[in-house]
Amino acid sequence: MEFKPKSQSIGVCTSSGSVGYSISYGRSDCVTVIAKEASVADGLATSIGNKVNGKLDSDAVENGIVYAKKFKNHFIGALIIVGESIGTIGKLPKIVETNNDYISNDFEEK
Repeated sequence: MEFKPKSQSIGVCTSSGSVGYSISYGRSDCVTVIAKEASVADGLATSIGNKVNGKLDSDAVENGIVYAKKFKNHFIGALIIVGESIGTIGKLPKIVETNNDYISNDFEEK
């Protein structure tokens, strides 16, 4: 995501049921939430991520979006990815391609 400089800060947090060590009750590859406060973004990313379930990837994304709608007054935007299925709610910044040099799949402690 590409963020433009602003005078106020925002929180951006991501939760995943398929990547990393944290426990998630959902099966999302990515739930990213943008909110005015990082603590809200973090809590909602986790909460929404736990509801991303369904037999098909598209069903899982839809279930996450339906749940996220309950909290739409508390965040700016959210992105949910499961496999090849993607869903969004609210306002999101431009999604840009990254250079793989900046992506690490190394989650081992050093």
